[in-house]
Amino acid sequence: MSTAILALLAAGMTLTGVWLLPEARAHPLAPWLALAGVLLAVVTFQRIERDWPPPEEPREERIRVRGPRRTLALVLFWSGLGVTLWALWLIWREPFAWAQVGVWGVGLLLMVVGASQITGWRAEPGMESQVERHPRLRHQLSTARIHPPEQAQARAKRPRANLQQRWNVLYWPRPRPWVEVLLVVLIVSVAIWFRLHRIHEMPPGVFIDETNAALDALHILEGRPDSLFGTGWFETPNGFIYLQTLFFRLFGTTFAAIKLQSIIPGVLTVLGVYFLAREMYGPYPALLAASFLTFNRWHVNMSRWGWNEVYPPLMQVVSLFFIMRAARRRSLGDWALAGLVLGLGMYTYLAIRLAVVIIFLYLGYRALVERDFLRRNWQGVLLFLLIFLLTFAPLAFTYAKNPFTFLNRSQQVSILHDVRAAGGSLAPVVESVKRHLLMFHVRGDMNPRHNLPAAPMLDPITGAFFLMAVVWSLWRWKDHRRGLVILWVGITLLGGILSRLGEAPQAYRTLAVTPAIAIMAADAYNLTWRALLWPGRRYPLWRWFVGGVMIAGLVVAGWMNADRYFREQARSHAVYQAFTPLENVVARDVLARQGMQQLYLSPRLYYFSPVRFFTYRPPRPIGMHIGPWFYTPFKELGGGLANPGYHIAEPATDLPLPDTGQDAV
Repeated sequence: MSTAILALLAAGMTLTGVWLLPEARAHPLAPWLALAGVLLAVVTFQRIERDWPPPEEPREERIRVRGPRRTLALVLFWSGLGVTLWALWLIWREPFAWAQVGVWGVGLLLMVVGASQITGWRAEPGMESQVERHPRLRHQLSTARIHPPEQAQARAKRPRANLQQRWNVLYWPRPRPWVEVLLVVLIVSVAIWFRLHRIHEMPPGVFIDETNAALDALHILEGRPDSLFGTGWFETPNGFIYLQTLFFRLFGTTFAAIKLQSIIPGVLTVLGVYFLAREMYGPYPALLAASFLTFNRWHVNMSRWGWNEVYPPLMQVVSLFFIMRAARRRSLGDWALAGLVLGLGMYTYLAIRLAVVIIFLYLGYRALVERDFLRRNWQGVLLFLLIFLLTFAPLAFTYAKNPFTFLNRSQQVSILHDVRAAGGSLAPVVESVKRHLLMFHVRGDMNPRHNLPAAPMLDPITGAFFLMAVVWSLWRWKDHRRGLVILWVGITLLGGILSRLGEAPQAYRTLAVTPAIAIMAADAYNLTWRALLWPGRRYPLWRWFVGGVMIAGLVVAGWMNADRYFREQARSHAVYQAFTPLENVVARDVLARQGMQQLYLSPRLYYFSPVRFFTYRPPRPIGMHIGPWFYTPFKELGGGLANPGYHIAEPATDLPLPDTGQDAV
């Protein structure tokens, strides 16, 4: 009973303190209340993990195959390596050609397939017959860790521990597969709703960042031979630009084409967080983590932006999932997939560089805290590094030949400008660190496109459990799962901390922290749930009551995010003005009048990228060939980007058109 009381006090005190933190001047005890709650939470979590540890996940270890299958796998892998190296030689020495991409892609595919076939499944025995006969445990057999035969004697000396593990499974059973699938479908459906609801109203317009790179994609569709491995607008990798061309071939230059390219990866990140958290902590924390990310207003807002900042979190989550599963299974195929996904992530957005640092540091850190990690996985780690480097190499060649494309954007937004302006003082860096630490609970991003200005980035419920998880993870730093999320949060924040002080706190460049926040909040929420269940865990009514309360907490957190985003943030005048409303009205007006009237725009509006994008008419058919059929979303042809359906108004040469000093159609 004392554990449940401590959990209740910890959650209540932390939640109250976090709720009052934005008004800390009026409530000076709020930080101390939150600190006391967090310390109580650490004590509670330590007790519940000692007294009622969660069921252990199975180690589905793979074994090395032998015979013809192994020979074929090795032939595929080494052939793929040779083909990939040959392709990289061509890419380095010769101008870009799509044949190079084909050879490079085939080589990587052969390597991944070959690596996945080098290892095969090891059959595992079931749990003891006493547990197998129990109807409540029949679907829980996979929760028992299978120990190597040499540990059988030691395991026999721990009958009490084995019995406790069985009772743990009984009172904290894994959900049946169909129930888990149904819950995942429900969570993903809610995630889709959060990212599609009133999409034509919020955000209140299309910002130029969303369409500037899109113009590069339209140039490519018109025939400009840009390299897949080059960079475009503000050093945006052309890999993302070519991905945009796929959306435009399917949907044309429409609002849906712009928004879907961020909504889809945003929803997929929710699903990826479920699989990653399941690999780390099990099914219940996984469902909680996916739920926390589903309604996270920070992630929801960026997912509706129509830009590439949502891709690095997705690629990082998927790569980490394969790393976690590879380490558990000793699967070379999973190590290869992890390297491939992280390498492809380099072609999305510059923030992925921090994800690479996080993953590399995590592997080194895990090798230090987990004694047999490298002994069991050194071949997999080397394979991961090899596949990553081979995947990233073509873009790395561009950076090596032209360092400007690698460093320019980072130098433009670097906080070193503020340090130099302060005479070499590190005060701007210290202030930036302070602002970024406070943005979660006290004062968030001031940019109206990134946030409701100054509002905390997290709702009080997510923020409270995230704060508990931060201290708990620091306390349990030798647990590689908790060490990972600490590295994840700390290094990702550098993307904002090292940016110009005037932008701090920066929610855009630190978006990749949101999956880690969801996983950490879910970890603390799950431990609190178990602590509250502890005194009455044998009674179904008590389990249903506590479960209902915790689910209600998730519903309240979701409602708070939805209310702030769809009501407060949507009604904010600052948010409305940040999305260039006048220019968006002009774009819609030009689109409606195009072809019916001769239109003149001022120079600023003539070159405004949303106007050029939405009024675009291709000079030749653009679409997709499907067998003998050709599909195109464009109903009419026109002059393309070079000759849009309107003219530039220059009063000095186009008189008698008056210059009123205002933008006009």
